[in-house]
Amino acid sequence: MKLQWNRGLLLAALLAAMAAGCDPAHAQDGLTIEPVLARVLENNPRLLAADAAGRASLARIDQAGRRPNPELAFDWEDLAGTGDFSGVKSSELSLMLSQTFELGGKRGKRREQAEGVGHLVDWERRAQRLDVIYQAKEAFLEVWAAQARLELAGEQEQIFSELLEEFERRVAAGAASTVDLSRAKGSLATARMVGRVRTLELNTACRRLAALWNSTEPDFSRVIADYDHIRPPALTGDPDDLLADNPALGLWNAQVALQKANRNLARSAGAIDLNLGLGVKHFAEFGDQALAVSAGVPLPVFDSNKDEVRAAEYELDQVRQQGEAIRTALLTEVAVFRQEARTSLDEVITLQDEIIPQATVAFEATRDGHAQGIFTLTDVLETRRFLNELREIRIDGLVRHYLATARLWRLSGRTMPGIAVADERTSR
Repeated sequence: MKLQWNRGLLLAALLAAMAAGCDPAHAQDGLTIEPVLARVLENNPRLLAADAAGRASLARIDQAGRRPNPELAFDWEDLAGTGDFSGVKSSELSLMLSQTFELGGKRGKRREQAEGVGHLVDWERRAQRLDVIYQAKEAFLEVWAAQARLELAGEQEQIFSELLEEFERRVAAGAASTVDLSRAKGSLATARMVGRVRTLELNTACRRLAALWNSTEPDFSRVIADYDHIRPPALTGDPDDLLADNPALGLWNAQVALQKANRNLARSAGAIDLNLGLGVKHFAEFGDQALAVSAGVPLPVFDSNKDEVRAAEYELDQVRQQGEAIRTALLTEVAVFRQEARTSLDEVITLQDEIIPQATVAFEATRDGHAQGIFTLTDVLETRRFLNELREIRIDGLVRHYLATARLWRLSGRTMPGIAVADERTSR
């Protein structure tokens, strides 16, 4: 005779265990992925630091466009000497205001370089946002998988508890040996130990997810997701089209542009600057004043910045050569994660459509057969453990499938449809 167990009571117990693992008090309702991403994007320390770096780059662009400050010079000559130059009666007092005029387009090229650094920071910021989004999806999926494994452990414990009760009755009636009873008690104790481990795993997963929005204590009891609904692999088609918005390629293009700006700035540094001054001169002996005009240019006798220009050319060639290696690595990742998404999807479908149903039938038949004396207790326990292992393998397959899919979205430089994630430039 097959015993029935109360699934509602089991699920209530599981939810209580999950609440204890994730949040001991004031746990809110289950979180879906959208509010999780909203929390992460608003509070993640890495993203806040990246935003600050973006604002700093904008400030440096403004600074790079500033003109050199004018110079005010004060000059007092021919005082405190001897003879006719004793005291200050023969002194000359000059007050001069001078300004350096940068030639060779230095100011514009300096600003161009700062803008190149700004574009680099923007791409780095975008890459960090995509990395954090992927980490959030990974951590969210880890919590979901931990919940599913805890539920399986609870079902296993319930089944073994029912078997133990059944064997206690049979031993009392003299229809089974105490050896079978001891084996059933050992299996139940093992199932309870696994349940405790699964609860700890869920607690750890919740903490890792909460840490992404800079919280040390989870304030949620569970997550809600439709991962059991199988979806085909995403982002099929030409790999080059998929990588069109990849931040690694965008970062490389920004590095090329920055190195060009560095080269242009180095070239402009070789141009001489003109310093013009205008002032007034006072002659103490006669009490007269006169205008003073000055002009000066540096003489590029020893240094015309040619070596710096040459170094900038070499660095530009270095960055250009890195592009092909980056593209090859990205195309390899696309191929790997597409294969992982397809393989894990096939594995999950095979398990849930063929293998797990057959294993379920085998367990029920073995359990009914044991009641009729056809199978041993070992047969019942092993078929149940095998069924649980298959269901855990299915969970692992789902995790691999959705992680591979999330990784493909990360490589594409885009977010999944239905998830609104702003990625605007840092405002002034």
